Amino acid sequence: MELEDKEHEIVGSSQWIGAFEVNLCVQHFMKADCKILNLSSGLELLQKARELRDHFLVEGTPVMIGGDLYAHTILGVDICEDKDDVRFLVLDPHYNGGDANVKNIL
Repeated sequence: MELEDKEHEIVGSSQWIGAFEVNLCVQHFMKADCKILNLSSGLELLQKARELRDHFLVEGTPVMIGGDLYAHTILGVDICEDKDDVRFLVLDPHYNGGDANVKNIL
């Protein structure tokens, strides 16, 4: 409510906020700039890996991935050039801790 981007009724509700609103919160409360990256599919994320790596090296701030039902926050990226392997450190607001398989999380 402090940001005046949503109606007061959202407090305590089950409504979701989007990547843009998370971006506003991070900027306001954490005093850190975020980058919003819109993707039409998860496959596009791999194509952006080097751009994201460069962002983290230069800026070091979270990247908000936004889309219809596909939204999360990227906190880091690791690229292994030798193996052509990319791994992302993801903060997923949809994850509720109910998954007993830790490998899925890692």
